[in-house]
Amino acid sequence: MAVTTTDAVLLRAHAYGETSRVLRFLTRDRGIVGVMARGVRSTKRGHGLATFASGQLTLYHKATRDLQTYKEFAVVSPRRGLGTDPLRLAAASVLADLVLRHGGDAEAGDLYDALAGALDRLEGTPPAAIAGVLLREGWGLVAELGYRPELDRCPLCGRELAHDEMGRFDFSQG
Repeated sequence: MAVTTTDAVLLRAHAYGETSRVLRFLTRDRGIVGVMARGVRSTKRGHGLATFASGQLTLYHKATRDLQTYKEFAVVSPRRGLGTDPLRLAAASVLADLVLRHGGDAEAGDLYDALAGALDRLEGTPPAAIAGVLLREGWGLVAELGYRPELDRCPLCGRELAHDEMGRFDFSQG
C-alpha cells in the first residue's frame, strides 16, 4: 500500500456507521477517488471535511481497491461561502455532480483546475449573477470532460458554417 499525496476537491461525503465517512474527491493525479475515512466523525481529525473544500489529500492507495484508505486532508481553501446561500450551494452541487458522474479515474489536472476555479468564482459571485456563472462554468467543465458541442459545423455533413449562418445543436448526432 503506497502513501500518496495529491491536490483534491471534496465533492461528496456520506456517513458510514457511527464514526466513519465515505468521501469522494476529484484529485489532480488520480481523477475521481473514493476514500474510506474511519473515525473522522468522532474525532477532530475530520473537522476540515467540508464539501467543496480544496487541499492536500493524503491516502493509502492500493490499485485493487475501489475505496482507498484516508490518512489526512489538509484544507487550503475551505470555500465556506458556498454554503451561505441556497442558490450558490445548488450551483456548486450541480458542478460537483457533473464531475462525479462523468469524470474518470485517470489524471485530471485540467479538470481539477477548471472545477477549483469554477468553485472559487461561484463563491465570490453576487447572488444575481449565480445562474450565469453556473452556465458558463458548467459548459467549461462539459468541454473539459470531452463533450464540447460543435456549433461551427453542420452535425450531419461536417460542412463549416458561414459566419452569419446559425448553428443548431442536434441531440441525435451529439
